[in-house]
Amino acid sequence: MSLILVIDDDSLLRTTLRAVLERMGHQVVLAEHGQRAVQIMNEPLKAPDLVITDMVMPEMDGLEVIHYFRTHHPNIPIIAISGEMPESFLHLAGRLGARATMRKPLLAAELSETVERLLMTKV
Repeated sequence: MSLILVIDDDSLLRTTLRAVLERMGHQVVLAEHGQRAVQIMNEPLKAPDLVITDMVMPEMDGLEVIHYFRTHHPNIPIIAISGEMPESFLHLAGRLGARATMRKPLLAAELSETVERLLMTKV
């Protein structure tokens, strides 16, 4: 069972992702923005096996989240998600270290495949 950190300011999407990921057999920790994710990472908890982050959030956007994880936790795979930004923004997320990018609305089957692929190829 893997631990997945989901970072998104949309509470409905966070709870939906939690439900999908828990049905897949994963544990899920939720954060409403990037600053909260950093706080979670500074708590004495097991580090997540995977991070899913929205790109547009208050407090700390997705690019800042990716930079934080690449700097402090370089082996944790990241999925960047966005529905509002142009495709070039997701491309930039990939160049900064996200191992996968997905456009909202997310499809459960595509999310499941991407999560399992990244967990299997985790460095």
